[in-house]
Amino acid sequence: MRMKMALRVAARHSRRDGQITPEQYAAVMDAIRHPERKKLDGTPINLIDAVEEYTTQQMGVQGKFIDWQGVIQWFKDHWPQIIQTLCSLLSLCILFADEPKKR
Repeated sequence: MRMKMALRVAARHSRRDGQITPEQYAAVMDAIRHPERKKLDGTPINLIDAVEEYTTQQMGVQGKFIDWQGVIQWFKDHWPQIIQTLCSLLSLCILFADEPKKR
């Protein structure tokens, strides 16, 4: 039910902002109101369930569907920038740190 509301809001905003035509808006709203359809091969499908499943896979739900290989690859590709940022933060921490108190 949350997905239907999210799709309705997105469709309304997209129509208002001119990102979709009135015909596209009507098609989206028809699919939201009547999600039970048939694929080209005749198998039944619920469009809302299919959109929710796709969205869950793309965004990840509490780490269940996160593409960990992609995350690892991103870290590998950006490792020099990550190290540079960490070193900059450490330098700032050292620069602004209080001197230890003598006992």
